[in-house]
Amino acid sequence: MSGDLFVIDDNPGDIRFIEEALFVSELTPTIHTVNTKDEALDIIHQRNEYKDTPRPDVVLLDWRLSQTTGKEILDVAKSVTPPLPVVVMTSSEPEMQSENAPVSRADQIIEKPTDPEMYVELLRPYLTAQ
Repeated sequence: MSGDLFVIDDNPGDIRFIEEALFVSELTPTIHTVNTKDEALDIIHQRNEYKDTPRPDVVLLDWRLSQTTGKEILDVAKSVTPPLPVVVMTSSEPEMQSENAPVSRADQIIEKPTDPEMYVELLRPYLTAQ
């Protein structure tokens, strides 16, 4: 099983955790990681250094990036044709609800898993439905 996973997160530890979780699983996606809004928009639009990057099967988006929330990235990912599947990660779901975060366009909203197997189960439907 394979596919292309696009991870947008500015925490190197979280990215490594996701990569390691998938490395030991039966899922074998190609993982593309970026940590800034500009890089994320470039990869979604497949431009600049990402013009030859395959379209991702799923986007895993950290809602709290250091320079922005994930709102603009989510809006762009959902505006391309066809829209990209987006799973929004947050450190706490109550925090998102208290902010009245506009994430209704996300395919899924999750609290960041602490168990590697949770990432595998979360991403399995997106990476095996090819």
